[in-house]
Amino acid sequence: LSIAAKIESGHFVTTPGSTDCLWLADRMAERLRGLSDHLGVSLHITHAHPVRPLAIDGELAERIFSRLLSAVIIGCDHGEELGGRFRTEPGAQPVDRFILSLPRRLRALDEAELFGTSAVHDNADVAPLLGLGFSLRLVRNLARNAGGDLRFYNEALILSLPAVIDGQSLYQGEERD
Repeated sequence: LSIAAKIESGHFVTTPGSTDCLWLADRMAERLRGLSDHLGVSLHITHAHPVRPLAIDGELAERIFSRLLSAVIIGCDHGEELGGRFRTEPGAQPVDRFILSLPRRLRALDEAELFGTSAVHDNADVAPLLGLGFSLRLVRNLARNAGGDLRFYNEALILSLPAVIDGQSLYQGEERD
């Protein structure tokens, strides 16, 4: 709640930094293993090659991704599988996109329902503190504060965050616009 209040009041400040997407995927798998095991959910995170680091510090990246992934995992039925994929869209201002499939019970919702609902879950003892809508709006606001966004499209959530521009020469030969 304090983060949401800071964002709303304009007092949330992002710290410059970069976060390796592969490290982040491993960290999130480790951090959310207890929740996903408890709910019987399999989370598979892949990446295109190459993927540039996110142009945000590790603490903010962890906060964004843990909130997003935990909220969506909680929306899953037992035995369901979720897929997430990192990819970089190169250009003058490269962007990293994380595309996360939605659980079956959330696919029927439109964007307004998905971001506005507070009681989609049957299992109230593990639901996000203030609901799915609150969690997704918080992720969206954190992403926007860092120069990105969170959108719903075609039964998936698409998290966009700025990618590192430094070291472009490492990627130019492998990336396509």
